[in-house]
Amino acid sequence: MMANWPIFIALVWIFVLALAFSKIVSLSSITAAAFLPILTLFYSPGPCYADFLLSFLISVLIVLKHKGNIVRIVKKEEKRIFR
Repeated sequence: MMANWPIFIALVWIFVLALAFSKIVSLSSITAAAFLPILTLFYSPGPCYADFLLSFLISVLIVLKHKGNIVRIVKKEEKRIFR
């Protein structure tokens, strides 16, 4: 997978917007990760399913890594960065 600046910039914006609304870093990370495969489909140069598959696997790993955070978010126990 090549570095793709439009995908990177879009993911940064998604992270920042999610952080502005939720004020929870882990939720913002999960949100940006969820958008990675979708953005890869739209911004990849040509039909490259290997890029999509790799981005999907990366997203799944990020979400699995945040399992404890997801539990705390659901219980409303996850700390916010701004009050």
